[in-house]
Amino acid sequence: MKPLSLPLPVFGEADKTFHDHSSVISEAEPKAAISSPSHEQLEAMLKTHGIEAKFDNSGYPLSILCPPGWNRTVTIGVLLFGTFWTGLFVVLILQNAPLLFKIIWGISAPIIELIGLNMLPHQSRVEFNRDQMKVVNQIGPIHQKQETFELHLIMGFKHEVYMTSNSTAYSRVRAETTYGKPITLADGITSQSNAEKLKNSLQK
Repeated sequence: MKPLSLPLPVFGEADKTFHDHSSVISEAEPKAAISSPSHEQLEAMLKTHGIEAKFDNSGYPLSILCPPGWNRTVTIGVLLFGTFWTGLFVVLILQNAPLLFKIIWGISAPIIELIGLNMLPHQSRVEFNRDQMKVVNQIGPIHQKQETFELHLIMGFKHEVYMTSNSTAYSRVRAETTYGKPITLADGITSQSNAEKLKNSLQK
């Protein structure tokens, strides 16, 4: 949330009232200009998160690409946790643990490993033009899902923290559509300010 300062009604001369209002406006304008990065700066900031974004000279978004393995830290974390979880499953079998524990660990361990393995080749690509937005999610050469949204069906954009690991918060930027289901455009952003800047650029 950005702080907003509004002048209270001033009882006095009209010139003084106008001066008070203009001073508030003149102070707010430089701050807005500083908080809005150029499209080159935004491309460079997203590049630090492994995300390749392209904007035209006017700042209109052209594409957002999350290439395979762009979120390596989370992927490695999931794989390590899955390995640890699988090790516990082996211990439970060797210790002849109750059947319920074997079932829970036996189902969850391969699911966690499968999620981590799917994250390695996964990539997403978002393409914009003046009429529509195309979102392509792909897992290697095996699976590809493509969705196309007319721009009048997009209600807005938002950014949110979807996962926290130790002291690192991971944010994502999503599009809100009339279908009700948010569409993830970019994730794995470890800077909430950069996620907000991307959201603001898309919103414009």
